[in-house]
Amino acid sequence: MDSEIIAAENLFRQGQAREALDRLAAVLVSDPDNKRALRSLGAICHSQGLRNDAVTAFERLIKLDEGDTEARRGLVTALLADGLGRDPEKARGHLERLLASNQNDHNLWNTLARLEAGAERLVPALAALERSLLLNPSQPETTRAAESIRARLAGIGAPGS
Repeated sequence: MDSEIIAAENLFRQGQAREALDRLAAVLVSDPDNKRALRSLGAICHSQGLRNDAVTAFERLIKLDEGDTEARRGLVTALLADGLGRDPEKARGHLERLLASNQNDHNLWNTLARLEAGAERLVPALAALERSLLLNPSQPETTRAAESIRARLAGIGAPGS
């Protein structure tokens, strides 16, 4: 099994995504709970714009192992693809689980900020950006986003936003 998965991953790296997906699908027919195959399938599907397939693969992985943070990150990324994506509230639940055990990951805080800002919840968005900047001050885009939200809040007199 592992040799087939490695072959599929190599095919993908060589630009043969369709062939890689076919190989992974064949592995999953005989071993539907193969975590490595599901993880690779999710990542390749996401990279190819096959969002529904990526979400399905990552959700299957999480059902097999609730503590799989890599699968949960992949799921959040797939759910939020194309802006705020298809299901921001579902992504929020998974993101909050990730943050519960990875509070020092500035990228997760940036993702939460993007979610909050997209829902026009500016105060929580700013709080998430500020947390991210505390963890890693060298983020020019995050700094600009925080300044932009501060300006918006100053312009609307923000309580409860």
